[in-house]
Amino acid sequence: MSDKFESLKIRILVSFITLSKESCTVTGLARLHGIEKYSVSRAISALEKEGLLTRGENRTMGLTGKGNAEARRYAGLLEAAQSCLIHEGVPPSDARQDAMAVVQGCSDSLLSRIQELGEKRRIRRELGMRKAMTGTAFCRKLRDGSYMMPFAIYCGKAQGKELFSAMDAGFEHPCELHVAGGSGHIYLRSVPMYIKPPGGDRKMRGKIASVYYFDGEAYREAGRSGDFFHFPAGEMQMVSVGGGKEQMLHGSISLKIACSTAGVQMPEEEVVMAVFFG
Repeated sequence: MSDKFESLKIRILVSFITLSKESCTVTGLARLHGIEKYSVSRAISALEKEGLLTRGENRTMGLTGKGNAEARRYAGLLEAAQSCLIHEGVPPSDARQDAMAVVQGCSDSLLSRIQELGEKRRIRRELGMRKAMTGTAFCRKLRDGSYMMPFAIYCGKAQGKELFSAMDAGFEHPCELHVAGGSGHIYLRSVPMYIKPPGGDRKMRGKIASVYYFDGEAYREAGRSGDFFHFPAGEMQMVSVGGGKEQMLHGSISLKIACSTAGVQMPEEEVVMAVFFG
């Protein structure tokens, strides 16, 4: 099938979740999309064969369960792609057309990234006017999924000119925020690092041994699965900074982290982890 025909199928599929039932007829869809009724009928027949559309009595049409899921997936992808294009300066009228080409021509991994970027812009718009919020309120606004976020780990108290904690090098960047049902967890993957033991004269290979997060009352031990440490994102404090294209959400949480080197447990260090969403 041609890209043009596939595009029509997607547009018709999405129409069933954006338009009233009365408008979703062959005549109504042809008028809306500015095409011949014959082309609409062909597309509808193809969608029926794929199990996405069904016809009832009086030839009324509706989405199947599979069709509803696909329609919502495409609607989200088109919205995210259009938002990304407009954000980069593409005129809205062109962005609507180009978004379809993006959705049809991109790999699944790139589409996933576009969805993530679109979601980040949506959250910035919705929460941007709130200067501060809890991590719980932030996660409740996010759709289920994973979000990669840059982060930095700072010394709890600046020691001389050293602002960054040595523990920053003990984790893979960026971190992952996983959200499900309005609840989120931050995942940090530990990686080998080099650190100078107390009283030592040279750096030695080590690895993060433990992570504790502050929940507002006390430090709690983070969960662990292999190299991954995780803790509730709801314990972060979020603040909106910047504006326009430069606007982002900044989150922070206090951690206690210890590492081991040459089989020796190093003293815990109290640090502040800052994450950036935008």
